[in-house]
Amino acid sequence: MIAISVVMFLISVRILPISALPAFKFSFIGLPIKITGFVFGPIVGIITGILADLISFALVPTYYNVLYTLAVAVAGFVPGLAAYYFFNLNELFFSRKYRIYKYKQTVDFFKIQFSEALARENSEDLQYFSEKIAFYEVKIILLETKKKPMAMINFAFISAIVFLVLQIIIIVAIFSKLDNSIFEHNRFIKNKTFYVILTTSGFIGMIVFVVLYRLFLRKKYQTFIEIMAIITFCAILELVNTVLLAW
Repeated sequence: MIAISVVMFLISVRILPISALPAFKFSFIGLPIKITGFVFGPIVGIITGILADLISFALVPTYYNVLYTLAVAVAGFVPGLAAYYFFNLNELFFSRKYRIYKYKQTVDFFKIQFSEALARENSEDLQYFSEKIAFYEVKIILLETKKKPMAMINFAFISAIVFLVLQIIIIVAIFSKLDNSIFEHNRFIKNKTFYVILTTSGFIGMIVFVVLYRLFLRKKYQTFIEIMAIITFCAILELVNTVLLAW
């Protein structure tokens, strides 16, 4: 992926020489780095991003700013982190296999309590523990027969919505601290409220898409989880890299 990033950059320079500038170069080498981080993890994504930026600078030197290297590294790190969160943690805590395993542990625990209550001849405890055992055994049967991984889908859906809403809140909080005079002297947009609406409209559009996708989801559940991860890391990168590149 380092080679692909560098080659894409060199081709872009041949076609459009101005793309050698860091602000433009970031757009050309960013996609392969994001894919690398998403597939191979955050550490590999960071290393790929840093090396791709340094190699491309060595081949076509213009001017260097460490913030651009940091932005490229973040472009590899965030997708890897999103993949770990939506796939690994989701699978670990909400997969059918894991939940069945935890329910079986709970059943075994209540069976031990039931045996102890039986030895004490305590009818109230026997009734209580037998109901608990039956309750969790029914849950196990339902999970074993269920094909749709509802818990994993809902985890991905809620997580994506939460991340998007948090970013909208952060943007609104930042703009609320800015003085109106900053916008009055702006060349294009002089109204702060309109600027906030314009800035957050992309995130609101993502939320609408996510909600509609979830409502009409009927199959390809793994694809849904993957898209939630992609939407989340794209939204995070949009905010983080805007701050870094504008610094």
